[in-house]
Amino acid sequence: MRLYRWFSLIKGYFVIEARGRCERALNAAKARNIRVWDAVKTGSDTVVFRTDLSGFKKLRQLSLPVEITASERRGLPFFLEKHRKRVGFLIGTALFFALIAFCSSFVWDINIYGLETISESELSAALAKEGVEIGAPLSKINKPYAELAMHIACPKIKWIQIETVGTTVNVYLKESTAPPETALKEDEITDVVAAKDGVIILAVPHCGIPCVKAGQTVQKGDLLIAGRYMSYQNEELNVHAYGRVMAKTVNVIETQVPLKEEVLEKTGEVMRKNSIRIFSWEIRFYSDTEEIPFKSYLCEKEKKQLELFGIKLPVFLYSTAFYETAPQTVEISEEIALLRAENVANKLQFSQFGGIIVNDIETSYKISNGVLYYECYLYCTEDIAKLVPADMERPLKEHDFWS
Repeated sequence: MRLYRWFSLIKGYFVIEARGRCERALNAAKARNIRVWDAVKTGSDTVVFRTDLSGFKKLRQLSLPVEITASERRGLPFFLEKHRKRVGFLIGTALFFALIAFCSSFVWDINIYGLETISESELSAALAKEGVEIGAPLSKINKPYAELAMHIACPKIKWIQIETVGTTVNVYLKESTAPPETALKEDEITDVVAAKDGVIILAVPHCGIPCVKAGQTVQKGDLLIAGRYMSYQNEELNVHAYGRVMAKTVNVIETQVPLKEEVLEKTGEVMRKNSIRIFSWEIRFYSDTEEIPFKSYLCEKEKKQLELFGIKLPVFLYSTAFYETAPQTVEISEEIALLRAENVANKLQFSQFGGIIVNDIETSYKISNGVLYYECYLYCTEDIAKLVPADMERPLKEHDFWS
C-alpha cells in the first residue's frame, strides 16, 4: 500500500468531494474501471475520495446526478506546474535527483555477518583489496571472484556469500572449526594408549586386543588396546588398533587472582581528533604532525553513520578521544576475587572440557601472600583412548593378552 501511494504522488491525483447520490458515482466509477481509493463518507450526501488525473476526466464526462468538485490537487505534476516559472528551483531539483541517481551507483554501506574469530578490520581490508569497499562502484564488484579471493585471503572462512541490496553490500560468512589432529593411516600399525590417568569403566576395541579391565587404574601413556599381539596359534599379528575406552578421570582447573591490582584511571585531561569521510574521501580536522601530549593514555574511537529518513548515507563521522591516565593501586575484596576466579574456571571448563560428562565438581581456595588461589576438581567420565604408532620394540609373549 505504501508503494502504491508513492506511485500516486509521482503521477499526481485529485481529492474529490462528491455531493448528491454518491453511491451512483462510485458504482459508475467501478463499472468503468476508474481507479478510486480512500473513499470516506463525510455527510449524509457527501463522500470524499481520491482518483488520478485520467479518472477525474472520465468522471467529469459522465452524466450523473452528483456534483463533483476537486478540493485538492496533490503530487509531482502539480508541484512542478506550481513552480514552473522558478527555473533555478527546477534546475536544483533536477540536479538533486541526478546526484541521488549518481550516488546510488556506489557502495554506501557494508554489513558483515557471521564473524567469530576473524576481526572485522581484517576482513574489511581483504574485501577492499578486491574492490568491495565504501565508495566503490557497484558495477565494478565481481562477486564470484571476490568470494573466491576471500577464501584465499582468510583460510578460516568455510563459506562466504556477497550480495548487494540497493547501495548496501551484505557479506555473510561461516568460519571453519579448528582442523582435527592428523589421523594415522588405516594401514599403519597402531596401539591405543591412555591420554590421561583414570579408572577404567569399559574398553571396547574395534580392532586389536584389550589390555585392561573394568576397575583397573591406568596412568597416562599406559597401553589400553594392543595392535601387536600373539594369536592363539602363537603367530604375531600386527593390526591398526582402535576403539573406545571409557574411564573415570579427575581434571583440575587452577587459577589465581591477586587481591591488589594496578589500574589506569582517567585524570580528566583529554585530546580529540575528529574527521569526516564521504565515500572514500576523508576530511581531517586535525594536523597529522600533532602529537599526543600524554605519556600514558586511553584511546576510545567512535564511528557514526549519517541517516536521512532512515536511509544510511555514505557519510561517516569519526571521533578519536585520547584520555590521559595515571596508575592507581586498587584493592580487591575476597568476594570479588573469588567471583573472578570462578568466572575464569567456568570459561576454561567450557573450552577444555565442553564435550565431557562431568559427574561432580569440588572447589576450594586459599589466600596466600595477597593472592587468591582457586582450584576446581572435575570428576568426569570420558574416552581416554589415544591412537599412537605401535611400539615395535615391545616384546611379545606367548598367548599375550589372552589370559
